[in-house]
Amino acid sequence: MLNFINLKNNRSKIIAIIFGFCLFNLCYPYFVWHKDLFFRISFFLIMLFTIINIRLVNITKFNMFVIIMFSLCVFYEKYSRSSNIFGYLGGFILILIFLLKKDKYYIYLKYFKYIFCLSLLLSLFTYIFIVFFNIDIHYNLISPLNDLKGIKYFQYPFLVSEGPLGFKYLNIRFCGMFDEPGVVGSMTIMLLFADNFNLRSKQNIILFIAGIFSFSFYFYLSIFIFFIYLTKKKIRLLFIFSFFIFYLMSSNNEFINALIWDRFTFENGWIKGDNRSTGSLDDVYQDFIYSNDLLWGKGEKYAFDYGEGSSSYKMSIVQNGLVFSILIILTFSLYAYKNIKQTKYFIGYLFLFLGMLYQRPGFLFTPSTLFLFIASIYSINKLSEKESNSFKKTTFISSKL
Repeated sequence: MLNFINLKNNRSKIIAIIFGFCLFNLCYPYFVWHKDLFFRISFFLIMLFTIINIRLVNITKFNMFVIIMFSLCVFYEKYSRSSNIFGYLGGFILILIFLLKKDKYYIYLKYFKYIFCLSLLLSLFTYIFIVFFNIDIHYNLISPLNDLKGIKYFQYPFLVSEGPLGFKYLNIRFCGMFDEPGVVGSMTIMLLFADNFNLRSKQNIILFIAGIFSFSFYFYLSIFIFFIYLTKKKIRLLFIFSFFIFYLMSSNNEFINALIWDRFTFENGWIKGDNRSTGSLDDVYQDFIYSNDLLWGKGEKYAFDYGEGSSSYKMSIVQNGLVFSILIILTFSLYAYKNIKQTKYFIGYLFLFLGMLYQRPGFLFTPSTLFLFIASIYSINKLSEKESNSFKKTTFISSKL
């Protein structure tokens, strides 16, 4: 009997590792670029393991309502893209992720985070040798993930960069194994939130360092807000003090100032760091919001004709329309409100979600990001319940004394 239990546990662990690795592949690390077969195998395994672990019982009416709303969003998004059968199959997988058993979210998140952090650690070693020790490391030139960029990426061991890396090239933004520093910034902030920014964890320290070196505006803004809003008083004071010291030490450095502090200043009434849109998309968007297409959008082709090079909520609204945007926000807001018991964490989650929707709306319709958004709901609620129970226990003991 004991051998059977061990066998079952080992099999579950192996599946969790494979699931986590497949999710990592669907984040588009450089070794899967333009390798469709590898990508499809990962996609198939995600679908297979999701179907095996689907939650067929205890689905409440509320959950069904949310799943139906999300399904409408998924299939309308695929319709606006004029997707083929494979596109709709991908949409089906996204819906299935909503139906995973709750305990599977925890174990799959655990191994995905482990694999993701391991990739960042390997990348950081190479990054530090090149940037801070000025060591010449052999590289290859590879084609970009997005062919529209029309450039070659520098592929170092476990690390890629859009151009040669180093202070002398004015290029020190950390991409890890991904095509943009913003990917690192976005993914690390989601994983840190899911663990309530616990920097006693070695994995979270790796995430935090990688996020800092990504120089992602979204990461810096999120870190500042979350540490001020969610953390305990002692940690909050330490963070404010460290932030102030870092500002004094770096604000006079022209390079660091351009990468960080200047992006928080205002220009023409708007934050300079918000560079997710382009002038042509802004002009089209202004005309679009007063047009008859506002509710249902004008489709992917029209949006990309005018928004090439953009990654903004404006692209999503022009492509899919206002009804779609409202529905997707309602879906995740209601789901989070139902499953996150403490208000402060619910508000934190909303900031995380709306921030991602604002600057990388397309991310939401990838299996890895969708999984993180759902898993982080359960994870942060579990942590908040522990915090609440600990507080009640302390209060009870104090009252007894």
